[in-house]
Amino acid sequence: MEERWSTSEASASDRLASLRPAATPRIERSAKEPKRGISRELLFGVVLLLLGLLVGLLLLSRDTTQIAVDGSPGTVPPPAGPGIAPGEFVVSALVEPGGFPPALDRGMHVRLVVSSQRTIDEAPRMLPGKATVDAVDPAGDLSSAAVVTLRTTEETAREVAAADDVRLVLIGEEK
Repeated sequence: MEERWSTSEASASDRLASLRPAATPRIERSAKEPKRGISRELLFGVVLLLLGLLVGLLLLSRDTTQIAVDGSPGTVPPPAGPGIAPGEFVVSALVEPGGFPPALDRGMHVRLVVSSQRTIDEAPRMLPGKATVDAVDPAGDLSSAAVVTLRTTEETAREVAAADDVRLVLIGEEK
């Protein structure tokens, strides 16, 4: 009976060795085989993502402000033609109904009242000087507002371009 329960050391180590997972042999690469790199799909995806980000940044950083020849934002350089004096600027403003006389026409002189909705405590103010109406056009099919194009000084043109609300006061016609 003793022989039955006794085990030799050689047979016990053989049984343990058979239970252990076999070691996988190491495959060595030759120097001629290329190393595995980044997959083409991953590289294509990264390049596509970077191009998308670049296009997005370019579209978001575009400045839509009109710049005059002298670099002032919001004003347009005077068009070539008679009646535009040196130093005059042309600026357009959207004027809501009631903000301009119904009989407003080209060549009339107006004073400008501007206001800003950015600050609550800023009251509407009349700009110094006068402007000459160049054109009065409807803002759209369903709107009764008008786009009024004015010839004025650079300072007044900047004020009109920065204003949220513009009203016109008729002071006379060109003589």
